[in-house]
Amino acid sequence: MRWITQIFLVCLGGVFAACGGNSSVVDQIETDKIQVDSLKTPESLFLGHVRQVLVRDSVLYIWDIKSPSMMLAVKYPSLEPICEFMPKGKGPEELLGLGGFDLDDRYLYVMASREPKMAIYALDSLKQGARRPLRIVEYPNEVSPSLAFAKANGDTVVLQSAGVDRRVQLCDTSGHILRVQYALPEGSKTNETEPALMPYLWQSRIAFRGGWLVLAARLGEVLEICHPADTVQKVVVVGSDGAPVISPEGFVGEVNGFIEVRIAEDKIYAIYSGVSMKEVDRIFEEGGNAPSGGRYFRVYDLNTGQLERIYELDRYISTFDVLPDGRTVIAADPNSEHQLCTFTLPD
Repeated sequence: MRWITQIFLVCLGGVFAACGGNSSVVDQIETDKIQVDSLKTPESLFLGHVRQVLVRDSVLYIWDIKSPSMMLAVKYPSLEPICEFMPKGKGPEELLGLGGFDLDDRYLYVMASREPKMAIYALDSLKQGARRPLRIVEYPNEVSPSLAFAKANGDTVVLQSAGVDRRVQLCDTSGHILRVQYALPEGSKTNETEPALMPYLWQSRIAFRGGWLVLAARLGEVLEICHPADTVQKVVVVGSDGAPVISPEGFVGEVNGFIEVRIAEDKIYAIYSGVSMKEVDRIFEEGGNAPSGGRYFRVYDLNTGQLERIYELDRYISTFDVLPDGRTVIAADPNSEHQLCTFTLPD
């Protein structure tokens, strides 16, 4: 049995330079262990499988992929439900699936995965329990399917798609494509890969804040940092597990890479798996299920890309958000009955 994981890398810029030798950096950093605590969920809050969480102004926004309404707003820290919104369906204010969601100080943006449209919600209205979007933005068909989504500065959003020639798309919040980019890092070891597989091989998690775009590969260990407005890549970090490749055994990717990435202040926070595809395959062949998520929480310097800290969690998480204090992390463990959880980073 071969487990094929779809992945895709977002890169904005011209010539990329890979910085090798990161394995020694990882080996030299002492890993600190951190306890993760479950958050007490009220009986009124039912969760299926939490895919993404973001906290803003005492409200926790949740993307639940198994809920009839894909998005939920709950009070934080009480977790009392406020409203469910973004229903599944083919109606004018419904989506068949999500490519991701993001928010700024006033609005929450939900990007469809299989349709060329985005729903925009006013945060003030959601806090009052309103379920209807402020507006639905229609995009050209070229933006679909959307594999990942992030809100950028001002009026800009970033999309990943499965198109071989549309690896990254910068769009505005009015439905226009601003720029299309397709390029791979130099030395990516994928020159012999079938072109049709490239978008999936290089799929990544993305984060966009303060002019910085961070791209974290879902297979292998490639972290890229750049300014979308610039024409050259700022930093590329290639870790010990290298870039995504097709292994001799036929696995698309040899190692599960980054599970989620966030930017807060001058730091990059990422959850990393590091579990090999061979191990996942062995677990499946034995009739088991590999845990969803990762246990290694990494902290990088945003300006240099240097790995600063590694924390080993005592459970797997699939998504997280860092609160403004820079230490409190809200996360989700989809393997647990009580999915929402929290942990505190040391000083």
